[in-house]
Amino acid sequence: MNNPLKNIPLDDEIILFKETQYDASKVSQLIKAFDTLIKEGKIKGKYTDLIWYCHSGIRGFHLSFSFDYMAYLNHIGKKLEITPLVMTDMLKCYALLICGEFIFPTIKDKITEIIRFLTQFGEQSYKAKAESKVLIADFLSFIGIPAPIVDTLIRQIHFNKSSLAKQRKLANLVNYLAIDSALSDLYDSEISDETFIKWFPLYFWAKITFILPLRATEMLVTPFDCIDNKGQEIYLSIRRSLLKKRRRRVHYDVNEDYKIFKYKIPKTSVVYNIEKYKTLTSSQKRSFLFAYNELSTNHMLSLSAFNVLLEAFIRAYLIGQPKYDYARFAAGIDEFEIVTAGDSRPIAMANLYYQDTGADICRQLADHTNINVSAGYYTNVSNTVLASSIMYLQRKLNRDYKTLEKIKNAYSASHNDSSSFSLCTSSKRPMESGDISDCIIENQIKDCLGCRFFYPSQNELDEALKKRKEKLDSASRAVLECMALKSPDEERLRKAFLDAHTGITRYKIACNEEAKEKAIKWQRYKNIQIPSC
Repeated sequence: MNNPLKNIPLDDEIILFKETQYDASKVSQLIKAFDTLIKEGKIKGKYTDLIWYCHSGIRGFHLSFSFDYMAYLNHIGKKLEITPLVMTDMLKCYALLICGEFIFPTIKDKITEIIRFLTQFGEQSYKAKAESKVLIADFLSFIGIPAPIVDTLIRQIHFNKSSLAKQRKLANLVNYLAIDSALSDLYDSEISDETFIKWFPLYFWAKITFILPLRATEMLVTPFDCIDNKGQEIYLSIRRSLLKKRRRRVHYDVNEDYKIFKYKIPKTSVVYNIEKYKTLTSSQKRSFLFAYNELSTNHMLSLSAFNVLLEAFIRAYLIGQPKYDYARFAAGIDEFEIVTAGDSRPIAMANLYYQDTGADICRQLADHTNINVSAGYYTNVSNTVLASSIMYLQRKLNRDYKTLEKIKNAYSASHNDSSSFSLCTSSKRPMESGDISDCIIENQIKDCLGCRFFYPSQNELDEALKKRKEKLDSASRAVLECMALKSPDEERLRKAFLDAHTGITRYKIACNEEAKEKAIKWQRYKNIQIPSC
């Protein structure tokens, strides 16, 4: 929505806001803007209401302008000399003023923070967020408070120190890979149409967003006609959000806030299952892929409903299931955790990086405008490598019960129940005879770790894991530092990314060995007899 009250000249580098102050003429303009939002279905209610229901095209929000009049009069009200009713109108006008500059959830947070200031200013216990300093000053200027008084009031507020943004902490990545494994097993088996439909949103989430880094809301607005089958070539259509690319000026509906992108994908069972789901649910005419409850006001599967479904699946297929006992033991977790839809995005970024996808391609697929935004995601690479080794062996154990026996026998024969020394079991005895033919066959001339004849000691394995993880993390940082340059040197970038992928490959070998060692320890742990009391 173009805001008639803020003249915003755009430049390639900056945006300049010309200040607007509250007065009678502006109120009439804002009421017209409110009526436009009503007609567009973005707000429900009357301008005079204390609560407006705002609809973003994906979610609904209650925007409340209600506050304690006496608390206001006993705090900042006596300084401003503005009646509560007028202040209420000022809050509404300010909300409309920044509409189009910020999305509804952000506007709600800002109004809530301003109300805290109005009703708690002067209290010893009142503290405001560091980032609220500009907000409060902007609101006071809007309602006509002179600049010197604004500065005086701001100085009287105790602002909390701003904290540095922390990297998002995920649950152990084995949690997510176990979900993917359980869904694969389910959809590879004979299941009823009812079961197929019920869990399909989770299947799509794991098979698509674990690879393509979609935001949760982007996944939920996937078009119904998302598969374009052109014979040998198949394309998946998905929506990507535009909300962070309009220099703060945004709209509030799916058609304007999202753009459809097409990605070429291989013809696999995933494509077949998407088409089958569409057929099974075709009786419900809808714009988006996932079937929704008829009571849904947004005519789509909501994020909260998806997370409820995800929790139900985890409890039904993972928690307490002996099928994944080894994975829990090897990952060092007592039980699987309840995770949410938004957690798949960091995993997809790590997967892309692991699969030798260029850093800039990763950034573009993640839809980030700057590589620095992607930085936190790449730090999950080493965690993903270890978790994938554990889950790979878990699936192998599930398919072939003899796998563990083979590992156990091999380690027992080579270690004699001791892991103090490394050992090469090649009959050619390369270390003594110099015959490296087995080493050549195994492609292990330079590094024994990962060779089927070589069994490392626990100390050697621990040291290899530590050093290789450090090198991988260092190489990942080097790629990011290179990409952060305004004009990254192509040769330097190529070398940095090659180093990172080499680090991934070497760390993967150590993780595979670690997974085998964990399997032996798990077997021994299972065999411990608990003495009866």
